[in-house]
Amino acid sequence: MIVAVIANVSKPSVVSFLPKVIEKLLSLNITPAMLESEKEEYYNSESVSYYNTYDELAQSSDVIITIGGDGTIIHMARYAAEYNKLLLGI
Repeated sequence: MIVAVIANVSKPSVVSFLPKVIEKLLSLNITPAMLESEKEEYYNSESVSYYNTYDELAQSSDVIITIGGDGTIIHMARYAAEYNKLLLGI
């Protein structure tokens, strides 16, 4: 299973919470997926799949998790609907 993790990295609390979510997914043998642009600064691991665009990320995942707020959920809702993916907001 691949779970896309989209985080509003403009919020400091989200940046500190992001690694916990990634580590929990890995401990459950779930492959986290993130944007390539966030790889170096927020979470760089060979165990994570990285994609260049939100489209690629949403299309390749089974579930989308957003971490941030209403805006983050709303932003990803379009992709979740387009690719018929489940969306979970934290």
